[in-house]
Amino acid sequence: MKRNLLGTVFSPVKIFSHMERMYDWWLGKNIYPITVELGPSGPANCNNRCNFCMHRSYYDAKAMMSFKLYKRIIDELKELDVKGMVFSSSGEPLTNPEIIDFIAYTKEIGVDVALVTNGTALQKIGMIETLARDVTWMRISLDAGNPETRAKIHGVFPEDFEKVLESLTMLADEKKKISGLCHIGVQMVITEENWWEVYSAARRVKETRVDYFQIKPVVFHPKDNKAQLSCKFWETALGLIDIAKREFEDEEFDVFVKYDQFDAIMDSNHEKRAYERCRADFFPVIEATGKIYHCSQTRGLPEFELGDLSQTSFKEIWNGDRRKDIIENIEVSKCQPVCRCHWLNKMLKTVALGENAPSFV
Repeated sequence: MKRNLLGTVFSPVKIFSHMERMYDWWLGKNIYPITVELGPSGPANCNNRCNFCMHRSYYDAKAMMSFKLYKRIIDELKELDVKGMVFSSSGEPLTNPEIIDFIAYTKEIGVDVALVTNGTALQKIGMIETLARDVTWMRISLDAGNPETRAKIHGVFPEDFEKVLESLTMLADEKKKISGLCHIGVQMVITEENWWEVYSAARRVKETRVDYFQIKPVVFHPKDNKAQLSCKFWETALGLIDIAKREFEDEEFDVFVKYDQFDAIMDSNHEKRAYERCRADFFPVIEATGKIYHCSQTRGLPEFELGDLSQTSFKEIWNGDRRKDIIENIEVSKCQPVCRCHWLNKMLKTVALGENAPSFV
């Protein structure tokens, strides 16, 4: 039962739990987002310097969103029936000094809260209690099985590794103490520098008593100008990943391997798309500057900037001509391969082009 639920959580199919919204999309209406991603802090403010971070190649804005601006944004999004807010930015969300106010207020007005963090700042005063109480799900980027590798990949001091694991244990203990429902996970992005540590990482994460360990491949952004890792490399890495999954997964702890992403990046034709345009055009990202971008892979790129919320309302931007023009002119062949909405786009194409679909979708 637990693993079936997790599979649903990480599946693009889950969007159809919002059937009324998706039916409007099927009819060709310009639907408002179900979930919005927002970065309270810009990339230049990040307290880590991950060597595979796609934003370092082209986007290094120094910005910190004020709670005053955020409150205006989330109040409008609530009116537009947005269901969830994910704090996950090109920088580290928890470096924003008002982040606890962001989280608490979002929960207070009835919008679900999620968080993606590198875990370095989890022990700030009041942070553990707030997250365990108010966040629906959160994921911590660990990306290593020992202190030295964590330091090398994340650009931090080696002692950060044990501190993050300690914070995870504190989170799990607080969740149990208050009978909280926060779904707590840890992520490891597999690279040439850490793949052999996936077994030890899974073991250490399980010891913290969080809910799951997620494993995914590194996928380089086109702006990185790096070749994707070879199929032979991934085959070798997956052998050890499979062992870790068999060894550590049980009824209390999931090891979730994003096999779909591994399969896709191992495909020699991964640069080609099974869809001719991006139909997943309702997952915007708001950066700490107040600017909105088409998606998480295009944040910081001027040609994908929909508008500026410090100047204009979300509704006006969402229904404006600029957003329409951007969507119509996206060349998916130039997008990041295996992007976050890759599988959703494949599914939406099937829905849109089925024999019973409206001809105008």
